This record gives sequence, structure tokens and C-alpha cells, in this order.
Amino acid sequence: MVKIKVKSDRKFTILVPYFALNFATTIMLTNFVWKKITKSDHYSNELTPISKSPINNKLLKPLLKIAIKEAKYHRGTTILEVKSSQGEEITIRL
Repeated sequence: MVKIKVKSDRKFTILVPYFALNFATTIMLTNFVWKKITKSDHYSNELTPISKSPINNKLLKPLLKIAIKEAKYHRGTTILEVKSSQGEEITIRL
């Protein structure tokens, strides 16, 4: 379970189970969604093109599955801890 804690005016915690992470990576790496992610923005007036991902989604899928599986064995590890100057805090833990 990944715990996302946000402390600002209100304190709240978002719990993300590992099956939701697996489900999200499966949807994100489908061919339809992957094409939408790596497609450049034709409606933007900026001249900076969005570079395509150097890694194929078929190679990325097993890597993400292994990373999520290994994260289960490292519970309590803090992935991200950010404190802003306004006093807001965000913490992401396994």
C-alpha cells in the first residue's frame, strides 16, 4: 500500500493499493494510451516538440511490474518528502 500524506490547511491521506498501481500501469502501457502519451501536441504554438520515449512500452511493462513487486518488500520506505515555504508538506511512503 502506498501512502500519500498531504499536510496543508487540512491533513489528508490517500492510500493506493498495489493492485491499483498494477492496473494503472497496465492501462497506461496499452498501445492506444501509449500512442496518446508519446504523440506530439499539434495544437500548441510552441516550437519545442515533445520527444518520443526512447523505451518501448513492451520493455517498460515488465520493468514496472518488477518494480511494484519489489516495492512490496520495502514497506515503510519514504520515496518523497517535500516541504514548501508556505508550510505544506507532501510525503509518499511505501
